[in-house]
Amino acid sequence: MAYNTDIWEHIDRYIDHSDSKKQVLQIGDQCIKEPLRSLLSESRGHTYFSKIGFNCVTVDILGGDRVLKYDLGRKITDIQMFDKFDYIINAGTSEHVEPLSAQYHVFRNMHLCAKTNAILFNFVPKYNACKGHCQIYYTKKFFRNLIKLNDYKLLALLTLRRFKGKEMLVCIIQKTNNRPFTVLKDNLLNNLKFVALKKKKGKYKQVDKLIAKKRGKNKNAK
Repeated sequence: MAYNTDIWEHIDRYIDHSDSKKQVLQIGDQCIKEPLRSLLSESRGHTYFSKIGFNCVTVDILGGDRVLKYDLGRKITDIQMFDKFDYIINAGTSEHVEPLSAQYHVFRNMHLCAKTNAILFNFVPKYNACKGHCQIYYTKKFFRNLIKLNDYKLLALLTLRRFKGKEMLVCIIQKTNNRPFTVLKDNLLNNLKFVALKKKKGKYKQVDKLIAKKRGKNKNAK
């Protein structure tokens, strides 16, 4: 997924442009799609945030130019990342973090990196409404329980309808205190309707193929 006009409308509503000292964490290296690209005069999220004065850090399993290499399916251990960011943006990245148990670490990592009062943005595929995009899908019930278990403040939870009948969930929450992330892993994963779809031959090529290739290179280098 990437930033488009629909997603950006929700991000822009909660970002304080008057404070250039804000810290942004992008979960996944996000590009900017037209016509938003022409409007913002930038092609990538981190370059736009840097242009308006924010300090933007991007993490992704593949790494890259101005992108820190992190496996979001494992706990981030770099304490310099903890309690640092004012905004954390997950725009179509978390659903590609597998296996299903790794989803716990994705959302715990976001929690660990967020300051108190930070705003966390999630734009993810809705279960039964975005077939073929990935193997892990989300429900509103998952986010309601995530909020309850971690005492977050709900700012927005809605369905965003896209082209060809596909739908994504938008969940925008605020971390209201510095309490530890929930230890109720099974509650979070098993009771909240996460659904892992079986991989079919010829599908899910884009991200999975790149990750497999990268992991293969690292294995051969050992």
